[in-house]
Amino acid sequence: MLFSFQREKFRPKCQLRVINQIFVLAEKFLPNSLTICNNLESILYTIVYTGKKIALPSELPLTLTDTKTSKEIDVNKLPDIPPSPDINAIAIKKITIDVKVKDKTLKIYSQQTEPAESESPTVTVLLLHGQAFTSQDWIRTLRLLASWGYKAVAIDLPSFGKSKDESLGVASEEEFMTALVGTLGSAPVIVSPSMSGNFSLPYLFSDRSDSAQRAAAFIPVAPVMTDKFKANYPKSLVPTLIVYGTQDTLLGTRSREDLQALPKAQIAPIPGAGHACYKDKPDLFHKVLHHFLTSLTK
Repeated sequence: MLFSFQREKFRPKCQLRVINQIFVLAEKFLPNSLTICNNLESILYTIVYTGKKIALPSELPLTLTDTKTSKEIDVNKLPDIPPSPDINAIAIKKITIDVKVKDKTLKIYSQQTEPAESESPTVTVLLLHGQAFTSQDWIRTLRLLASWGYKAVAIDLPSFGKSKDESLGVASEEEFMTALVGTLGSAPVIVSPSMSGNFSLPYLFSDRSDSAQRAAAFIPVAPVMTDKFKANYPKSLVPTLIVYGTQDTLLGTRSREDLQALPKAQIAPIPGAGHACYKDKPDLFHKVLHHFLTSLTK
């Protein structure tokens, strides 16, 4: 939560003593990169979003913690991923997927990998992309997923990359995702960085509690739009891995704060990484990806 509020602005809305204590604490602890949470967060939301007055006991019952929670994974302590000496030999198939949305068929470019012929894929992993990226940025991840026994599908979203001539028209991003997932044959694990939150979040959390049927799991990587569906997160039972770079103080911080309301969420901060943490620190990203996927099949 960013503390950019001015004391004077909120004086009419609540007791001055509350505001003073909130801002003293915020100014004291923010330079040390601590998160002011629990009661303090609730107080700020009450003040800012509802304008309600709040009654306090003689001592303000605030809890100050660092960012580590019981849901958090220490990425540096995870085991290394299995060695894949012949990873570059894994073939990547370039396949155009016909996605029928409303009255049109979109030709969506994809790059796909599958496990060795002797293996049956345990689950499909669907890789979306951010504003400045395409399926091409997932090449190593595609091969690693195949080496771990998963089918992997990375797409160029409509209007991007080699799908740049494909427009949604009157269809919504949610309708596109519903149609796309329908072509995969089963509910996938959805990896959704940044801009692709415009697609994944409405698909999973727009006024419904069946997200666990719509995806085998969800891996948001600092996506946009996380504040739009906050009321629906507590209803969802989709297994979720919240990934973000610790240097991403905008979307990374916001997505963590919003998405940790998901009951089955784990949090995986990638130390030293920025917004595109899977590109800044690919080894750490693949470690946590392998750990999470393995936990799903145990």
